Amino acid sequence: MAVTQRYASGRHHPRAREATIATRSGGRGSPPPPAAVRTPPALVGRRAILTGRRLVTVTAGPGWGKTTLVSELLVDDGTRWYTVEERDRDPQLLAAALGEPWADPAVTRVVLDDAHLLLGSRGLQVVRDLIATLPEGRQLVVIANRDLGLVDDRARGLGMVAEVDARDLALDLQVVADLVGQELAPDRALAARIADATGGWPVGVRLAIEALRDLPASDRSAAVERLIGTTGAVGRYLRRVVATDQDREVHQLLARLHLLQGASAERLARLTGRRPAEEDERLELLLRRGLARPRPEDPGTVELPPAVDRLVAEHLLPELDRDSDLVSEVTDELLAQGEVAVALDALIGSARTGAAAELLETHGREMLHAGHLRTVARAVEWLPSDLRSPTLESLQAEALAFRGEWAQALRCLEAIGPDDGGPLPTERATQLGLIHHTRGDLDAALAAYLRGPDDEDTPAFAGLLGWRATAHWLRGQLEDARCCADRAMDIATRHNDDRALAYAHTAAALVAASDGDRRANLSHYRQGLAAASRGGDQLQQARILTNLGSHHLEEGRYADALEVTGQAIDLAEAQGFATLIGVARCNRSDALLSTGATDEAIADAERAREVFARIGARTEAYAHHVLAAARAERGELALARQAYEQALRLGAPGGDRQALVPAHLGLSWVLTGSDDDAAAAAIDRARELDDGMAAAEVAAADAWVHLARGETTEAAELAQMAASLATSRGNRAAAASAVTCRALTVADPRPPLSDALALWQELDAPLWITRLELALERRGPGGGDRARVRELERELAALGCPHERSVWAAQVLTGTDRAGRSVIRALGTFTASVDGQPVTASSWGSRKARELVKALIARSPRGLTREELGHLLWPDQPYDRVSGRLSTALSLARAALVGDDGDRDASPIQTGGSTVRLALDRVEVDALAFRELAERGLRAVRDEALDTAARLLLEAEELYGGDLFEDEPDLPWAEDRRAELRSLYLSVARTLAELLRTEDPEFAIRLLLRILDRDGYDEPAHLNLAVALLRAGRHGEARRRYRLYRDRMAELDLPAVPFHELSAAVQPEAARAAG
Repeated sequence: MAVTQRYASGRHHPRAREATIATRSGGRGSPPPPAAVRTPPALVGRRAILTGRRLVTVTAGPGWGKTTLVSELLVDDGTRWYTVEERDRDPQLLAAALGEPWADPAVTRVVLDDAHLLLGSRGLQVVRDLIATLPEGRQLVVIANRDLGLVDDRARGLGMVAEVDARDLALDLQVVADLVGQELAPDRALAARIADATGGWPVGVRLAIEALRDLPASDRSAAVERLIGTTGAVGRYLRRVVATDQDREVHQLLARLHLLQGASAERLARLTGRRPAEEDERLELLLRRGLARPRPEDPGTVELPPAVDRLVAEHLLPELDRDSDLVSEVTDELLAQGEVAVALDALIGSARTGAAAELLETHGREMLHAGHLRTVARAVEWLPSDLRSPTLESLQAEALAFRGEWAQALRCLEAIGPDDGGPLPTERATQLGLIHHTRGDLDAALAAYLRGPDDEDTPAFAGLLGWRATAHWLRGQLEDARCCADRAMDIATRHNDDRALAYAHTAAALVAASDGDRRANLSHYRQGLAAASRGGDQLQQARILTNLGSHHLEEGRYADALEVTGQAIDLAEAQGFATLIGVARCNRSDALLSTGATDEAIADAERAREVFARIGARTEAYAHHVLAAARAERGELALARQAYEQALRLGAPGGDRQALVPAHLGLSWVLTGSDDDAAAAAIDRARELDDGMAAAEVAAADAWVHLARGETTEAAELAQMAASLATSRGNRAAAASAVTCRALTVADPRPPLSDALALWQELDAPLWITRLELALERRGPGGGDRARVRELERELAALGCPHERSVWAAQVLTGTDRAGRSVIRALGTFTASVDGQPVTASSWGSRKARELVKALIARSPRGLTREELGHLLWPDQPYDRVSGRLSTALSLARAALVGDDGDRDASPIQTGGSTVRLALDRVEVDALAFRELAERGLRAVRDEALDTAARLLLEAEELYGGDLFEDEPDLPWAEDRRAELRSLYLSVARTLAELLRTEDPEFAIRLLLRILDRDGYDEPAHLNLAVALLRAGRHGEARRRYRLYRDRMAELDLPAVPFHELSAAVQPEAARAAG
């Protein structure tokens, strides 16, 4: 009979022989060329279950590897394969065909392929009857593009059926990465982009890899986005084979999910009026076919994979909307449920300009307060000019001001009407003031605020008074600030308006801080936060959380500061509130530094600096001074000084005391011990600017300068005053610093140093705790326990703060064991010491003597001829004109490196004939020791001697205090060696981070941060850092680092690897750990 000829037996049926991801296309277009794709490992693990059930259903759309799965796992010599055709819709014909194979006792399994062709026919009943009467020991496998309704809950409950759908068939990241590695080149980031864009759709993965094959490796990631468009290889196949194979109801559901940006069954039910169970079933059908996926971070929400989402936006939605006005229907439903921002996005995406303008007129102000700055700014910008009313221009101006786009914000206000410099209504005065305020121009901000009404009994005017109070306070005009804060509170209370109350309490909190009333300060912040929450004002919530972080910092409550600044950053970054992102990152950097997380502190400070610099804010000064503090602790003193000086340059024009006072104090901290006069001048300037809030910090800094000068009596008096002031104001960190300084003014510092240690322990400040423990150990009998001293030194190095590169105050506290040795540090700031004593600037005698030593280090161990040295030091002059000066510089350098009483013949600078070189047996040079250790460590990795490698690489990493001669980055003859050592360091850090990933995950995280500090666009380091943070359970910080990575990729016009792919990489490890 003809029907029997359509069976294929055993392993010789055509599709089993191909074992490809290509499937029958029903005559509509050609499938892709055959190419092997691995069955997902999870399904391979379910082979026993699949072979043991009476019924197996495999349901998914075209290209999902249904045939591959069945061919690889279920086809054997007892299998018969039957492919359904249109004529099988005749039940008699189908019954005869399906009855035939069971007559052969050797047949144990029948595969029914393309069974979806039976939908709507009586042939489907034949299949149901066969399932009901299937003999024991026999199995039916049904493959279909759509659900056939063959399985009920009773069959599931009895364990009679195994169901496989697109969720099971999707290729996970590991499988895609293996394919990319085999067919292109190992690139897990590219694999993650392909896996996300296609949703793991096997044919989409195959098409993407094929399309990328001929592109340069550097262009492949950027090309993925183009491939899923309707003109790309993946998008074309999806449109031709999948979209045309679905019914209109499915198209409408896909369009809804696109407009809603994903939805749960409950959310769909609220919008459509259907029962949740009904919507759940509809979503389940999409999931089974592979047209949708659960949102990785919220499995209850169903979303469209990027390729399907593009198809809906560019092809399905325009067709549906033309026939049924689906967009209006969905946006009306969204507005009824209060989902205004999603409704606006839907209108923009479907080019409904009039409806979008109307929505913004009605709900724009509400959206601003809710933090939808990007959405509002983008929407108004998108509107044609004839629809941009004064209200909408005003909205956009405010949104742009908060986002830091001030020039555009001013243009929006100008579009409303020319500014004649006269009085302004409350709203416009507030907006104009905010533009200048958020960019740090306090004079212009205050002038704009004061152009508003003198008095007005409205909540909006209370908000304006709150901003006036803030500007007065920042300029040190306390009584003016108090007056405005009191008036704002009176109006806000009378109107019982939550948003106005939030502004009033914030202003009152600032005044209380200047009064030294920390309890009132905290109370007002808490009341303001509650009011902002009730009023739905997320912008003000972010602002208050940022200020709360500052409050906790001043009290030494670092854990609380980290918590609230993390919340503030998350809110501000979600909103795009640029200035607050920077300020909150600064506060968080301060808190991190205080807890010993130096590398994390530098990362946050750098992020703040970048944000401020991008928007051109004068508040960039804040970022520079916290960055300087962190770099100073890490021993990068030249970079720290540069950052403090930049903070002063930026803060000076606006007279911002919040920026200037800490920057002057920080500069004095770096200069103390090396330039005490300059340090004292910085303190005097800080004292002039301070309104009393920083009196304790000023006195403590002054005490350290007097200690450096040997003026111990004055230092003790100042330290005592600083400790009293700090204690009275609840500033525990300043008190601890002052007590530490005072301890060093007495003959036996051990008892007071123990008191200081207790204070730092109360603050839970690991860096200073370790320093104090080292100071006490070194001052013990016989110089202390050598093993314990070395252990504490390693702890400081692991924190990123090696004691030998620290500021003078930390070095004099911890002491040194370098007696009898000569040491040159060229990595980072150039320094030298002889017999434990630093070689001062005056000891060198001339700048050229120092530069000569640097040149010898850059060329070591080879050495240089005198003529080469002359050309390096005086490049524009002939050697015969400089030979005498070279001899002088050599003499000065040799003298400096043996000390005042040393034997010049024992100098590490040796001359033999015409050659000058360093005698490395007489001096330690960190750059040379680093290179040797690094090369040996990396060689040990290649030899698989991993324990030895880790030890050597740890020693090398500890030596790397910064780039070669970081204090003089413009030395042309040092550029090649600097780049070489920098590249070597990055290899050391990457390798060490991988070696210690499991053994010491926190140190691995710090290493990755150090890599990114030197190369902010290192994608593997970004991804490995996010994964490491997830492994450590630091999910909030992982997301914040991921957002920075995403921004970095956007700057390069590259798509970011989706966060859920990083989470997926961690989940198997977590499961194993739990098991």
